[in-house]
Amino acid sequence: MRKFYTPIVLVLAFVFSQGKVFTQETSSTTVHFESGSFTLSTSDIALLAQLKKEIGVKKVAAVLIKGYADDIGTSQSNYVLSKNRALEVKEQMGRLGFPISRNDRTEGLGELNIIEAEAPIEEQRKANRRADIVIEYSPEVVIEENAVTKEEVKAVSVSPLSTKKLNSSLKVGDKVLMKNLIFIGGRDLLRNENNPDLDTIVAFMAANPKHKIEILGHVCCVNTGLDGFNTETETRTLSVDRAKKIYEMLAARGVERRRMSYRGLKALYPTGLGEVADRRVEIQISSIEE
Repeated sequence: MRKFYTPIVLVLAFVFSQGKVFTQETSSTTVHFESGSFTLSTSDIALLAQLKKEIGVKKVAAVLIKGYADDIGTSQSNYVLSKNRALEVKEQMGRLGFPISRNDRTEGLGELNIIEAEAPIEEQRKANRRADIVIEYSPEVVIEENAVTKEEVKAVSVSPLSTKKLNSSLKVGDKVLMKNLIFIGGRDLLRNENNPDLDTIVAFMAANPKHKIEILGHVCCVNTGLDGFNTETETRTLSVDRAKKIYEMLAARGVERRRMSYRGLKALYPTGLGEVADRRVEIQISSIEE
């Protein structure tokens, strides 16, 4: 059975604190999709970027994303499609650096029926293939701690890419780029769970029992100094989560936890080889026991 949905009604929220009243403001936009698709166009990504610019550094209270589909196809397939549209918007917003709130809500609301009395029908269907985005925020400005300076940005942009290999000649501080440990975009899930680089690290740790390593996680597709948005946990801790995932996988393969640590490096160290190459971890020698 096809369902009808009423439009979203936004109400300005008031928060009372110590006798003062603060008005919650809202900004919104709508993006559209091709029939059967949940891929955002370049122009719609630009709409999201404009929304981010409008909000600036104000304190976000909630992000509401609601995906819809037209009436072509089955109700079940349209529900899945509407959910994927909402999730696609959420991932793109994460890439653009939207603040994350505990009150965020991402929903797929399935298909919207056409209204027979209104024409043209195809225009109605085109309008129904959409996602509505509403941002609720306060006038309060968020001052970010640990902001990256222009000097730091310049320094990391010219950092040479490591070409070292895992072997006993490595010194403390040396980094090794693990080219096969690449993650799925927006997630802390490896593209290949049965990865040969994991075996290489396990073998290195077994052959060099005095070495300790630090696992360094990286992300792509966000502004320098920001961490990525993890669509699994809905937190902006993606580089940390990726490093921790490798830490846990190595521990499961018998590497002692006391010989490992992990850290997220956000988007500070791009490889210059594109988005896929930047969804990675590196291994750094943290100490060598005497």
